[in-house]
Amino acid sequence: MTVRSSDFSKSDDERFWHQIPALEEKLEKKKKLWEERRQKHLENRRALWERKGTRRLDLSATPFAYVKSVDLAEGFLFEYGPEPESRAYNTPSARERFFIEHFGYRMRTGKLTQPDAQVNGALMERQFNAWLKERGVLRGRRLEVDKDYYREFIGVDDMVGNKIDEGWEWLRKRAWDKDDPLHEGYSVMLEELNRRFDYHARIQLLEAIKAPHVVERAKKHIALGRKVVLFHSRIKGGTVHPFHIFHERTGRPPSDLLGTMDTDQLNQWMASADAYNRALADFRATRADLINLEINQCRPLDLFADAFGDALTFYNGTIKKCDKVANPNAFNDDDGSVSIIAVQDEGGKEGISLHDTTGKSQRVLMNLGLPLKPTQAIQIEGRIYRVGQMSDAIFEYISTGTSFERWTFASKISQRSGTAENLALGEEARALSEAFVDAYENANSDAPSLQQGKGGKERDRAGMEAITPFEKAKTHYFGVQKNNKRRSRREGVDYFSTPEPVSFKMVEWANMRSNESTLEPSAGHGAIARYFPEDVSSTFVEPSSELLSRLALRAPGRHRQETFEDLSEAANKFHAIVMNPPYGSGGATAMAHLGKAMHHLRNGGRIVALLPEGPAANKKLENLVYGKDGERERLEKRIESKGGKGVAEEKRRLHQLDNFYVMADVGLPPVTFERAGTNVKTHVVIIDRYDDASLVPYQRGRIDLEADNVNELFDKIEGMAAPERADIPMPPAEVLAANELKVEQQGDEWILTGKTFEMKDAIKPIIKKHSGEWDQYGKRWRALSDPSEDIANLLQGKPMEGVALPSDKSAAADGSAGTAFELQQTRHAKKDIDLFVASMSARVSRDEYIRLKGIAKRHGGYFSSYKKNGAIPGFQFESEASRQAFIDAAVGGETKFSRGGGNWQEVVSSFRRLADQHDANLLNQSLVDYGLGKE
Repeated sequence: MTVRSSDFSKSDDERFWHQIPALEEKLEKKKKLWEERRQKHLENRRALWERKGTRRLDLSATPFAYVKSVDLAEGFLFEYGPEPESRAYNTPSARERFFIEHFGYRMRTGKLTQPDAQVNGALMERQFNAWLKERGVLRGRRLEVDKDYYREFIGVDDMVGNKIDEGWEWLRKRAWDKDDPLHEGYSVMLEELNRRFDYHARIQLLEAIKAPHVVERAKKHIALGRKVVLFHSRIKGGTVHPFHIFHERTGRPPSDLLGTMDTDQLNQWMASADAYNRALADFRATRADLINLEINQCRPLDLFADAFGDALTFYNGTIKKCDKVANPNAFNDDDGSVSIIAVQDEGGKEGISLHDTTGKSQRVLMNLGLPLKPTQAIQIEGRIYRVGQMSDAIFEYISTGTSFERWTFASKISQRSGTAENLALGEEARALSEAFVDAYENANSDAPSLQQGKGGKERDRAGMEAITPFEKAKTHYFGVQKNNKRRSRREGVDYFSTPEPVSFKMVEWANMRSNESTLEPSAGHGAIARYFPEDVSSTFVEPSSELLSRLALRAPGRHRQETFEDLSEAANKFHAIVMNPPYGSGGATAMAHLGKAMHHLRNGGRIVALLPEGPAANKKLENLVYGKDGERERLEKRIESKGGKGVAEEKRRLHQLDNFYVMADVGLPPVTFERAGTNVKTHVVIIDRYDDASLVPYQRGRIDLEADNVNELFDKIEGMAAPERADIPMPPAEVLAANELKVEQQGDEWILTGKTFEMKDAIKPIIKKHSGEWDQYGKRWRALSDPSEDIANLLQGKPMEGVALPSDKSAAADGSAGTAFELQQTRHAKKDIDLFVASMSARVSRDEYIRLKGIAKRHGGYFSSYKKNGAIPGFQFESEASRQAFIDAAVGGETKFSRGGGNWQEVVSSFRRLADQHDANLLNQSLVDYGLGKE
């Protein structure tokens, strides 16, 4: 429908109002036509159901591409439900309510809008899939094939890839070392490398690095009598040398770069030129090995063509239409000369069959790219794993094992799985992503053999078995190879990976709540981070690029490559912190990290820390939490002696001593870290912050666990619970911030800004209570006292003293009684007479305004929006009696009409009956006032 009379009813330009009746008449006709067709559709569906005829079955790997495409299934798989009886402002329709309940959408300014940032859309999409399955209208069906398959990542140890890794890390260290005199210039170089060597450039480089290894491996498969399907992502191919992108900065930037810059970026580019050029000169002098690094810049497809000649054919978007049939047929011909086909993934992920139908030539699918979209990867694998295949299928993904490849993979795979996957597979979508990550992490370098192609179906069945999350954590633990390296050779500094079942329990004991901010400092490779819930806002800090890139595969969130010591305390506050810090000598480093974590913790928050045990470490922990002898008194005296000034550190330390409580202490046996190659004695300490001591819940004492092996330990901790975290009332400022509002004091006034439009009717009496008003020019609310607490109470549904909120607007939605007035008195600036004003306490619809304007005119009044020189906006009357008569008529003493809701003839007749009270001109004006006539 293209008729939108609502646009005119919202207009402030009276020139358009006369168009509304005609537009609404058109709209009613279209609504009537829509309703007639809908009723016929419903009758048809009812007849089909009663007849029990052929039912509909839809088969699709990804039935819903986007959330709103579920509209297509309404009436078949589910119903939106009944429409509401009345549609007040922001009241959702049946469809809108469905999207709010199932996908977290919201109503804003009368429209259905996207969920806010706090809504976990991926989780809601998977729950919608589960809801459809519970109703019996959706089921997942896996391909049933007699033959087996196996999926694996093949690791290639490439000197060039490792050298790029090392060079990137070298640049990063020079850029982050603030003591380096060239730090500023190297920072600009690193920024330029990250910007110009983006995701697409990295994919091209990775394919260029892998291509020679793929050629050699494909030849070995062909020698075993197999045929190879080689998938690649880029047709253009080739690559750019990452260390050849730097050039001296003289004058203005190159034209290709200049076109992407705004004024600020251009000025910054010019200002940093000197520092950049000095760093570049140093780089060229000290790292000639990186500049001279030989990288295969040949297009992979050209490399394959040279290596395989006539034995290679292609399938992509650039070949002729006839070749799209001929080339796969030539490949599938057992007696032909073609033994390898190169397929571009977007062009060949569906619609072609390349499987072995005779049993003569087993198929190998080698993927030069990364499985960034799991469902697409399954579709690609389906080119050789199909009904009718006569041999086991082999899937190989090539991995360089480099950090920059892991970052490239993690930037996509660790993001919450896509809408199409979630709506199609539900919880299986996440499991599918995890399966690819597990395979990537366990890449092997085994040569092609006749034993390949077995075990995939069995592994799938094992993965589908219903096990508890804790049991799954145990499989993660036993799936990691025992570390037998010397400590000095391990990844990271003083790094002991937390056993996964212990990690799982630590996260569980943190009692993280939806939408809370959470932190893991010194996060390692993600043994703890992987168990953080999806519906929290997570930050992970780890200085090692190697470890952080592995963590990014497992845990979405904010990944900070820096030391915990460098993380800003003021800008990073958290509700829950789970940590296994580096220990240091006698636990010194661990206690320093714990002390810093306490400064990052919000009121009511919790720290769960895995700490070393021993006389020195235990004493340091006791001193940190409870203070040294006489420490509190010394701090208080120092603060008092300095008059409370210049004693920020003393106050911070006193706050630690007064507001942090040990809620539980669980001693772990020496076997805990046996798989990490150490028998260090540790314990898990749970510490809460409560600024109000009366809120502190029950504190549990020390528990020591004994176990001869890790299985015994895991059995003991599986059912253990931690004390609950108390509910802490949010400070008003946080409540406002969560609702995108802000109150700031400016001089003697408090200014409210943010998204206030939707709640303006409720905010207005609060601001009035605080002697304030709406600032039309500044587009903000002003008050003479702080309204934060009252607005926070409003947002939380709490009562507010001295504030009467307006009633539900639904009663007045049709233009009937319901408008509230504020009675005030002023003086006309020019006539010098008293004016009695009835100001509307809230904005009304255009229909209601026109109705009130007509009533005011009949009682000798008029509406004025003028507010300067002491004037008060509202309906103006020259006597108090006229104003009262207007209010009586407006509130319920006079017949009311709605332009959209009544019968035209009835309305006109009603006015005609009043003709004896009007002259002709006044009657016509009344019709115009009600939108029923023309000027």
